[in-house]
Amino acid sequence: FEAEMRRATAAIGANPHMHPRNEDGPDEPENRQYYIARFEYRVIYALWKGEAVIVAVVHARRRSGNWHTRLTELD
Repeated sequence: FEAEMRRATAAIGANPHMHPRNEDGPDEPENRQYYIARFEYRVIYALWKGEAVIVAVVHARRRSGNWHTRLTELD
């Protein structure tokens, strides 16, 4: 899992606009996800002030709406 997370952060950092927007997230700030298929996890990140900020790592089969409150902590 650690190696997959390193790959995810490298891919997000290299091209943060490449990955799909979250369907279950708010419109602002723009939030996207990187899917780790091997473990069925989503790395959710926000594009904030020119940077990609990881806000949550959640299992893809679980209800994951509780990460939305973390977006308010970006201010």
